Amino acid sequence: MTLAFAVAPWTAIPAASLFNLELLAQHRGGIEAVQAAAEQALPHITRGTALANHWMVNAPRAGLSDVRVVLFRSDAETNADELARAYTNGCQTVIPIKLIICDVRIFEELLNRWGFDRITDLGNHDWPVEEDVPVRARTRVEQAPILLQMVTWVLGHEIGHLTVNTAESTADLNSLLSEVPGRRLVQATEVLADQHVFDGSGLTEAEREDLSGFLIAALNAELHLKYCPTQDVVRICTKIPAGVGIIFDYNNPQGLDIDASKPHPEFLLRLVRLLKLSEPPDQCQQDRLCYLLKEVLDRVEATGRRLHL
Repeated sequence: MTLAFAVAPWTAIPAASLFNLELLAQHRGGIEAVQAAAEQALPHITRGTALANHWMVNAPRAGLSDVRVVLFRSDAETNADELARAYTNGCQTVIPIKLIICDVRIFEELLNRWGFDRITDLGNHDWPVEEDVPVRARTRVEQAPILLQMVTWVLGHEIGHLTVNTAESTADLNSLLSEVPGRRLVQATEVLADQHVFDGSGLTEAEREDLSGFLIAALNAELHLKYCPTQDVVRICTKIPAGVGIIFDYNNPQGLDIDASKPHPEFLLRLVRLLKLSEPPDQCQQDRLCYLLKEVLDRVEATGRRLHL
């Protein structure tokens, strides 16, 4: 599975892309839930910024000052088109024309990856600890609050690409970025775009807390995928020691192996960074989770093109 949030310069989008956008407009089946979440998230993400009231979702036209969000569903036909293929399973931002293009499958893939599309169901009965608990699918209504937080993060990240100062993109935040010169700049830009979600958007304190709660759940799911990769992520992973699994794996003295070499590093590392950014620096010492995340970041050591935790 390949999921990416990316930024594209104007030169990467040839004139023929106008036909490409027409093609994407023909593939909007089953996007209603994501579109509703986007229309609910964008007023909050842009509140108090220059982009407030200047965004449109799947609109045929947009003003010069508007952010235009294009949502579509990829399939065999769109994947057969060379231009449309670049948007499959990801989000792309074209900065000069304020265009964000997202394949709704990225949200469905993440919901499934982190187990947010299903839930254990005891059926009001006790269940033996040695047996797996039944799992049922979450309804669309049950998924809606989770999907809203996911869309808030992803679109907030993409809008961050529109607001990040290019001169700042060489910043090596937390000393966690790859030392590979060709990737260092891009990865730093991605971190700054993630940072915008908390530091540059118009989220209220309550909305920030809701988003942080979602990110904590996603981080727990990523830890589960690391420690118990063959077990359904919604089930208990007994290999994660309570309270310390994020730093130590007592069942594996070699610790975690995290790939941080790509422009979009592993979700585990991105989520740790994001959660750390969710707390104001002057409050981190008082917040137990923030302090723990800072300790994780401090203890991450670069080894070649991978990180060892």
